[in-house]
Amino acid sequence: MRVKLSNKELFKLWFKTLFYHVSFSRDYTMDTLIEPLFWIVDHFVVFLGRFFVLMVGILVGSIIIISHLVGIPVYWPYSPTITICMFGIGYWIILNLTFNFVQGVRVSPGVPTDLKKITSSVTICKKCISPKPARTHHCSICNRCYLNMDHHCRTLSIS
Repeated sequence: MRVKLSNKELFKLWFKTLFYHVSFSRDYTMDTLIEPLFWIVDHFVVFLGRFFVLMVGILVGSIIIISHLVGIPVYWPYSPTITICMFGIGYWIILNLTFNFVQGVRVSPGVPTDLKKITSSVTICKKCISPKPARTHHCSICNRCYLNMDHHCRTLSIS
């Protein structure tokens, strides 16, 4: 017995046959929609990293220059002690910022141990085509999976 379907029902059936299958999931859909963003990041992240480091340097430098040109003449007549404390705290923050940046560049973020032996891996890295353990992320600049993505690539290395 053949069932006659309306155009609306045919469209629903066609749509479901295109998009509902075994490998279809919400994660698969999101990966597919975000793929153009991954392409942009893969091709322009080197330039963006250098741009942001340059902008932070310009911002910090301009804050230092403005605080010396404006801050000292304005606050020194009111209280030299508070002015010295403010500049001491400011230089302490700049020292910490510089130290943490250098450490972030020099210290390795950690590479997972022997990715081929991991059997409990749920996902596979699309870039490395290897098992991807929990908490690992692929760095587009280094072209490797790392345990922590709180690093910067070695291309901006100071050493």
